Amino acid sequence: MLSSIKCVLVGDSAVGKTSLLVRFTSETFPEAYKPTVYENTGVDVFMDGIQISLGLWDTAGNDAFRSIRPLSYQQADVVLMCYSVANHNSFLNLKNKWIGEIR
Repeated sequence: MLSSIKCVLVGDSAVGKTSLLVRFTSETFPEAYKPTVYENTGVDVFMDGIQISLGLWDTAGNDAFRSIRPLSYQQADVVLMCYSVANHNSFLNLKNKWIGEIR
C-alpha cells in the first residue's frame, strides 16, 4: 500500500524554500532567485522499506499572497518552517508571523 504525505514549506521570501525543494527532488541547485507564487511537486521516497508518495508544496513568502497561502495548508501532514541563517528577521518571523498563520 502506497502511503502519502503532504509537506508544505513556509517562510519569508528568499530564505531558500524553492532551492531546498529543487535540491531534494532533482539534485541540482537553482542558479538564480525566482520568486514563487505557488508550486507543488511530488517524489517517491522510501522509509523503513515502505514507499511513500511525498507531496511537496512550495508557498510564496511575500505578504501579497497571504490570502491564498492557507489553501495550501489544508490536509497538510507536515509543515516545514524555513528561515535564512543570513537573515535573523526571517528566524524571528517564524514565531511572530508564520506559526500564527499556520494555526
